[in-house]
Amino acid sequence: ELRRYRAAPDRQAYQASADVKAVWESARHQAKDPFQAAVFVLLTRGHLDKQVSPVITTLQDYLWWKLCFVRFLTEEDFAKSPNTSALPSSEVTLQALQEQLLIEHAPRIRQQEADPLLWAKTCLLAGLFEQAIHHLLTEKVEFQLEGLHFALALHTRGLIRIPREPAPRLLSETGCLNLPAVVHEFAKQIAPVCPREAVAYYHVLRQDATLVGYLSELAVGYGLHEALFGTALAEIRQKGLVEEVLPAPLVRRGVSAGDR
Repeated sequence: ELRRYRAAPDRQAYQASADVKAVWESARHQAKDPFQAAVFVLLTRGHLDKQVSPVITTLQDYLWWKLCFVRFLTEEDFAKSPNTSALPSSEVTLQALQEQLLIEHAPRIRQQEADPLLWAKTCLLAGLFEQAIHHLLTEKVEFQLEGLHFALALHTRGLIRIPREPAPRLLSETGCLNLPAVVHEFAKQIAPVCPREAVAYYHVLRQDATLVGYLSELAVGYGLHEALFGTALAEIRQKGLVEEVLPAPLVRRGVSAGDR
């Protein structure tokens, strides 16, 4: 039965695992190896019961176990049943798993002192990227730089949800991360010492309406007008960091803001 299952074109389909499930149901009461039981339960998309529980000893084990049962619904699935609660009880959508983690498990995981990054890693594994980054930025200050770089890397792949309008909070109630504010806050920290690096971080905001305002705030707040926007003496003009580091369209916008 396992050979036929391995050859099935869609192993997640209910029909593909039906024969394996029938064999397992007839033999499960004689099985003494919990790891063997875990493999068959995964293959047949069964339930987490006492027979398998000795295998699940850590939060990571539990999370990987749950992720194995995540089903990504297709348009055909929604056409057949718009109500995702109609899925078998052993299967969940990724959104349902994320909600379960945030509501039921977050308080307990955050209190784990043995691994201070446990909640951040849990969020990353479950696709809760915004929550993971927010946790690193606000609750694990020694990992702020890592949180920022996570945000930038995920943003380049289109995996970070950003609010459409400027928001006062870093993480909105709907789970959107205010990436422009994250970048700006870090740039302000390093601008007095490393203004070139600070300007380089703004490259990620090249399509964002907040860019010009942030550059102006940096220039005025830290006395960096000449360093950012350059100087002009007689007919000699010296380029600023904005012109050296950022793309040409942004330079024109930034220099205009500096002149104002």
